[in-house]
Amino acid sequence: MQGRKLELRDSPALPEVRHHRHSQNGYVPTHPHTGHTTDYTAWHRRYPSCGGSQQSPILVLFAQSEYKYFDPIQFLNYDSYLQIDIEMVGTTLFFYPFGVDLGVFGGPLQVQYSFFMGTIHIGKDRHSGSEHFIENQGYAAEVQLIHTTEMLSDNDCLKEANGLLVLVILFEEKNDDNEDLAPLLDAMQELQDNAHNLHTSTKFLMSSLIPDDTLEYYIYPGSLSFPPCTERTINVVFQRTLEELRKLRWRLGGDASCTGPLAGNVRPITDGRGGVKSTRTIFRSFFSFTPSTGASTHAVRGAAVALFAVVASSASLKQP
Repeated sequence: MQGRKLELRDSPALPEVRHHRHSQNGYVPTHPHTGHTTDYTAWHRRYPSCGGSQQSPILVLFAQSEYKYFDPIQFLNYDSYLQIDIEMVGTTLFFYPFGVDLGVFGGPLQVQYSFFMGTIHIGKDRHSGSEHFIENQGYAAEVQLIHTTEMLSDNDCLKEANGLLVLVILFEEKNDDNEDLAPLLDAMQELQDNAHNLHTSTKFLMSSLIPDDTLEYYIYPGSLSFPPCTERTINVVFQRTLEELRKLRWRLGGDASCTGPLAGNVRPITDGRGGVKSTRTIFRSFFSFTPSTGASTHAVRGAAVALFAVVASSASLKQP
């Protein structure tokens, strides 16, 4: 059924992905980006891909996109509880699943992708936490869910991976509590309180990170937004955000007058600055736009916008 939070259907079993934080031999994957600085202009010296022409994030504009029909994106096992291992590396927070195989398929994707890891970005105010901007507007936070078609043994393989898929969700700041995010918030608070304990685990429902409406989105070719900045990407921008608890930024990012360890872990826009038209083709799955709200005509409430960045080969886009 279209318009549901999750589109679930029977699908072939996902391949085993040996990237779990606690494997039988106690292996813990290494980070290619460990130790990277927030001097984003210097990343390309160590990781040449970071200086490429297809980098993310970008500014997404309705007027610079083209309409293209795609079927709904499907989510496999996102309505299941699973353990996630959470780790702070530098100024970025990463989380890894174990216990349940998660998948994404359908829509513009020709193959099925397995969830590999996620990253969380927090701002110092309600408009500086997202890496991607929609219609010149930033958001309070951004979560990136990275998937792959390959069996990656550890994070070092990201720099040579093909068929990566990253779902990037934008968050608007609200004062009301979002109870679905409570387990994740508590685990993040534990990291904040215990500086020497750089990882923890919690049980979490992954569907709480997926917007209610996943039918409307933008698509553009991009990259991982952190080293190794792997390109060969497709970015899908949905017309819905999730609500972020204000205390998420208060706990981890600090108010405007103070700074937390994760505050400002945001890569600047790499394309579309200053109204300059992007050289990349941006598609959208919805036809019309309401300038007064910044939402499509199907979005009847609010101006919520969410982004799914899909990192994959540009050939993964289905032709109508």
